[in-house]
Amino acid sequence: MCGIAGVICFGDYRVEPAFLKGLLTANADRGTDATGIAYEEDGRITVRKAPIQVKPFIESLETMGKWASIAASPIVLLHTRSTTVGAAAQNENNHPVVHGQWAVIHNGSISNDDEVFEHFGTSRFAAVDTAALVLALAREGTGGLRLLRGFASFAAWSSTNQQTVVLGKLPNAPACAFRYYPGKMVVFSSELPITQLPEYPISPSIMGYEAGVHISLLPGSWLRINTREEFLQEP
Repeated sequence: MCGIAGVICFGDYRVEPAFLKGLLTANADRGTDATGIAYEEDGRITVRKAPIQVKPFIESLETMGKWASIAASPIVLLHTRSTTVGAAAQNENNHPVVHGQWAVIHNGSISNDDEVFEHFGTSRFAAVDTAALVLALAREGTGGLRLLRGFASFAAWSSTNQQTVVLGKLPNAPACAFRYYPGKMVVFSSELPITQLPEYPISPSIMGYEAGVHISLLPGSWLRINTREEFLQEP
């Protein structure tokens, strides 16, 4: 299974780079084939990903001097990939998967991905099964999610509504915890807890991960969360 994680910060609140590095590190064992991140830079969603493990990925962003910019972003999506469909050597298969206005991270399996591409009458832009999820969103928004079969937890971010993230689960979704810190942020992660990370300790001022309010997201539903601290559950 892959690992997904991320933050949606409210207002002017931001997390430290160490917190984001900690989230990635907590999910490192869930995916060793590729690592990726999406964040806002210069007013646009920026995606960086590579077929490498978490530690060298973190170090590569340090070498580029990117962590301050990443931590300044109100929304950050993180992914560690364990390859099932689509070779990691072809970077379009790694997460976040991008198509149209959407950037998506996903853990699980879409079992009818070929059927979704046939439904929309278009050729594949990536071999990974996640491509069907991104295509459905690009063509029909969250309404397209009804076409998907399989099990998945996911986070989706659109450049046409850049202040909002869609967090969702298909039926029989793999574990992913969603925590709400009023006035601060929502944090989600496939792996818990993240308060004791030897390499990237979490500052007590950010609060222990367990202290947040658990968000119950039922399989087969999705939740829109924006940086104004507004929540809308669908369907």
